[in-house]
Amino acid sequence: DVCCQQISEMLPVEGIAHITPLPEALQKPAFFSAGVAASAPDAALTRKVIQFFTSPEAAQVIRKTGLEPLV
Repeated sequence: DVCCQQISEMLPVEGIAHITPLPEALQKPAFFSAGVAASAPDAALTRKVIQFFTSPEAAQVIRKTGLEPLV
């Protein structure tokens, strides 16, 4: 059987054989966004979490999960 799925969804499956990634022309990127709600009880902490997710340290972990960071 053949299927197409996000790399991040396939990596945890034991015994799966995959050829990744697809050529860039065939890929459709998915983007994730983060923001601070106006009613956030701790906006400063929320900003720190967002800052961490966009840091080089987090980028290493993000890549290991099959996703591509923007940094």
